[in-house]
Amino acid sequence: MKEVHTDSEDNSTQVKRKRWNGNPRKDSISLNKIFSYSVSEHLNLSLLFEQLDFMIPSLTHKKIVSEVLCGTTNSGRSAFFFEFGVVVFWGFNDQDLSHLIQNIFFYCLRQESKEYEELEFGYSSKFRVSKDMIYLSGNKMMEKLAVSYAVAQSVQLGIHEDKIEATIKSTSHLQEELATKGRTTLSKTQITKKIGQLFLQRAQINLKGELLDTPDCFWDYEEWEGIYKQMRKYLDLHPRIEILNQRLGIIKELLSIFNEEFTKRHGHSLEWIVIVLIFIEVFIDLIWQVLLRDILKLNQV
Repeated sequence: MKEVHTDSEDNSTQVKRKRWNGNPRKDSISLNKIFSYSVSEHLNLSLLFEQLDFMIPSLTHKKIVSEVLCGTTNSGRSAFFFEFGVVVFWGFNDQDLSHLIQNIFFYCLRQESKEYEELEFGYSSKFRVSKDMIYLSGNKMMEKLAVSYAVAQSVQLGIHEDKIEATIKSTSHLQEELATKGRTTLSKTQITKKIGQLFLQRAQINLKGELLDTPDCFWDYEEWEGIYKQMRKYLDLHPRIEILNQRLGIIKELLSIFNEEFTKRHGHSLEWIVIVLIFIEVFIDLIWQVLLRDILKLNQV
């Protein structure tokens, strides 16, 4: 299960998650489970809407709410397909899940990074969440959607966490080079590319609305926004985003040091080029004034 930092726990460390390897879990006995997977960078909801009856034969109701395709069955199972490439399933067994995931890959470009969240759900007199257990107040689609939206965002954020973790590992040797040699073996072009990649990662986290903005559907269904925000808080979305931005900032600062060093070196090179050019100009002028002109005068005599 995903380790979650709650009220009294320290939120300064990265949230850890358990990763799904694509194989059925032997311990998944209960049908009251929520499975969420990252399958693609983008899902074509219109295409999936047409194929959903084939993918889930027991489907009784389907509709697109904002940027989410929602489907329910006569047995109370639910499926949510988010346009940003994450799917959330309620109450499906492992065999059905494997079949559904494979079918989805026919209609989208498979994502290399796989991220996964697993929770359990039950029912109570009012909504609450504790120890990865979701207690619903009823079998309402919008209540499940509010939970699913936060879970899907957590999965999406997990992908960025993995990417930034990989970036940290790929730049760890630069810190050692800076400490021991005071310079890096990377070229200015390589440093500039890495800085560009950092800006791209930060933009994907902070500028794309699927992670930061309140989903548009909760403007129309305000009564469910509180559940959505409660789930975001439980999954530590805001602290995790802040941690990612801090890590990106540290890496960018390191790369900026090297970039400034390259700029200084380039400036020094230009200064030497100017000095050499001035020297050449003076030398040519000297040759002309002292030697050639005197020779020409002699020839005239």
